Amino acid sequence: MNDLSLLLGDKANDAYVAARSGDYQLLLGAGASFGSKNARQRPLPMAASLIAMLQEKFPAALIEDGNSLQRAYQRAVYDVGKNEVWKYLKEVFGGATHEEWFTHLAGLPWGRVWTLNIDDVFERAFAQSRRQRVTRLRVIDWTDEFSESDDLQIVHLHGSIIEPEPTPLVFSFSDYANAIARTPVWDQILRGSVVTKPFIIIGAKGLDEPDLEATLVASRPSSTAPSIIVDPHVTPGQRREMEHLGYIVFEGTAEDFTRQWSTLVGLDSAALATLYETTAVSIPQFSELRLEDSVIPLRNHDFLGGSKPQWADARMGSIAEFDWMSRVLRESRAWVRDLQRTSALHVIFSDRLAGLSAGLLFIAAELRESAATILVFDRVAKFNKKRVLDFCAGRGPVVIICDSSHEFTMFFDELLTDAQNETDCSILVIFGETTLHELQVDNHFRSVTVPRSTTIVYSRRNAADARRIESLLNRRGRLGRLEQLPPAARRAHFRDRDIFGAMGEVEGAPGFQNRLAVELRSLSKEWHADLLMMLAIASAGNHQVGISEAAIGVGVGADQLLNDISEHSALNALVEVAGDLLYARQRSAALKQMFDRNEADARLASLSRVTRNLGGLATSASLKERNRPASLVGGLMQARVLRNAFKGANIDAYYDSLLPVFGAWNARFWEQRAINAKHEGDWGPAESWASRAVTIKDDAYTQTTLGTILLNKSAVSLEYGDQTWMDLYRRGRDHLDEALYIDVGNRVAAISYLENTMNLLRSATRSASGMNESDELAVIRADWSAHYASVQLVGGVDDSARRRASELGREFEAQYGVLSGLSFGSAEDSPKPSTRRRAAPGPEQKRSGRNRRRRARRNRPND
Repeated sequence: MNDLSLLLGDKANDAYVAARSGDYQLLLGAGASFGSKNARQRPLPMAASLIAMLQEKFPAALIEDGNSLQRAYQRAVYDVGKNEVWKYLKEVFGGATHEEWFTHLAGLPWGRVWTLNIDDVFERAFAQSRRQRVTRLRVIDWTDEFSESDDLQIVHLHGSIIEPEPTPLVFSFSDYANAIARTPVWDQILRGSVVTKPFIIIGAKGLDEPDLEATLVASRPSSTAPSIIVDPHVTPGQRREMEHLGYIVFEGTAEDFTRQWSTLVGLDSAALATLYETTAVSIPQFSELRLEDSVIPLRNHDFLGGSKPQWADARMGSIAEFDWMSRVLRESRAWVRDLQRTSALHVIFSDRLAGLSAGLLFIAAELRESAATILVFDRVAKFNKKRVLDFCAGRGPVVIICDSSHEFTMFFDELLTDAQNETDCSILVIFGETTLHELQVDNHFRSVTVPRSTTIVYSRRNAADARRIESLLNRRGRLGRLEQLPPAARRAHFRDRDIFGAMGEVEGAPGFQNRLAVELRSLSKEWHADLLMMLAIASAGNHQVGISEAAIGVGVGADQLLNDISEHSALNALVEVAGDLLYARQRSAALKQMFDRNEADARLASLSRVTRNLGGLATSASLKERNRPASLVGGLMQARVLRNAFKGANIDAYYDSLLPVFGAWNARFWEQRAINAKHEGDWGPAESWASRAVTIKDDAYTQTTLGTILLNKSAVSLEYGDQTWMDLYRRGRDHLDEALYIDVGNRVAAISYLENTMNLLRSATRSASGMNESDELAVIRADWSAHYASVQLVGGVDDSARRRASELGREFEAQYGVLSGLSFGSAEDSPKPSTRRRAAPGPEQKRSGRNRRRRARRNRPND
């Protein structure tokens, strides 16, 4: 059938929405290039013609009639070598141009493009399309590291002839075998994407192509929008088989499909130009929240029962309005109504499990009612500032909702600073984060020109909040064991308690934890427990887990993973699917019930397997782009979370097992291993591993970790009477000053110095009498005063570093005397942290500057 509207049927609207929002991915096979011509205006050959051309070009290769293309290519390589064959293929396929319809196809808002072809047809067509005006194209080879960005990526699964010099191709039988053995990361991403994203497949039969058939058969589509295979020569048997796998089959040419598709989803040439100018499709890290969006909740989603809050929950009135939400709304509505508004920031710091995510969605829904444009940031990758500003220009008030996005703080600070200089652009960023990351957030939101407000959310609910929760549950008939109690007793259940724990007891009753334990014991496969453990640990660090990452981590196909979550009642009770993300329904609370203390080492070994499986996604390139999988892997290494979850386990053995995958390049691996060693009291390895992190990546973060460990080691050495304590102090101070030089005004480094040096001074107080009068401690107190002054000179009234410094300052005054003004005595050679923002030095300046400072330290006389 070649009538696309009939084929789509009641799926047409899902296809329309997905196509216009950039959700669809495109997969191209050889047939997609049919009709295109190379640089010499000769048609690009299909398989049979290419075999004949190889026979003619390489007669000594003994390519025989009837040989497959793979066999013909392999014999040509045996004859003249891969490089010579590659150069010939570049002549045959290079500089390709296609017909006009293909240019339109290339310009549609694809989420990602995959191709089995080695030619440059798509790249050259995209360069002529409307989309190239708003989006760059990034060409990915099958051997490249994984990373995601806001560019459109085209992934050449079999290699390409695009580069000037030969690159690996997957053409012969041995190439296929080697590729399968290597399990390239992009093949893993493709298999996961086929399950979670809608696809359009053009020019590839899907069946009888070994690598593609394996992917399609093992990866049944689960997206609400339909996946479509375009094949003008499909047989009845092939159609039936593909439909059984969950695909719609369009029996027609790619040109005819493109014409019908563009009409059905409203993306003809004129509509495309409007789409790229007026929607967020060019900034894929942001989704626009609309009141007209469907409010049908996800299957098995129950927000009041503990599920992760969704936009539909806010639309349906399932979220109670707490006092802190009201305060944020009052200020935000005033900003929306202000005709003279400028771009602004509202930071919300919240205790864990205090309802921050639900509150942000509630605020978003209310502000959308006030006619503001609402964008929500997805944390998948960093974004292009100019594209965001272009989208926001002329739209009136635009509110960006950020939930637990501390790794992206610097980019939002730059966005708001640039927005101040735009005459027709007003952006309010509402930035929600846990109090654990308060210093990191304040460290990067440094702009003095952007108005800022701060709201603190505590976990315990007050009487007014308790009344609103009880009222909501009463309206919804969800009072559970509270149903028979008088209203005052119901409200008392929630007052002065955290909302997550209190809600867990409403319908779960006192046996909630027992039933959780029963569900955990009912998990039928080992990877089920591995999945839940990964999700629970990710939740503890506020990291997102995509379906693809989860499947790769636990070593199963995405199709099998989703099928088991749906079919196994125990797993379904513990894991929720929300779009392409997975959540532990009980968040990190599941960790407390997952295993006994004597099982901790075994469970940690399972987590090691998961983390190593994800190694291909946590590359240096993906770290640079702040990609979600890289953030997840970092979360699975976090010493604080691991020590809390696996009490009594040999956590260093876990890090040791990760060494072959991450040791050569990942600074975070060494930092977290060092932090764990510090908590174990293994000071030698702690220092060594923190130093290795600096060697791999010399930045403010690694310098801060090393400096902190040295100060901690100094305090312990002092208590044990080790005379090296002062040298350790000097070295720790110098590394923290280095962090402050690399990132002037760094709040994390500054507070780390104040806190850990104060701890050293406390150790001195506990040591032998007379220590408080020593020359060494006089130097340290002078250093402390100077650093304290620099913190108080930088930052606004909402700055968490200033608040913490003031707390420490009061302790310092009580112990050592009044800190008055900024006249703090200090030793002449004590370093003075800069309080003035310097121009960023270039790489050579940084190296030479650091070397000068290090030489000066070596030659510095004793303090």
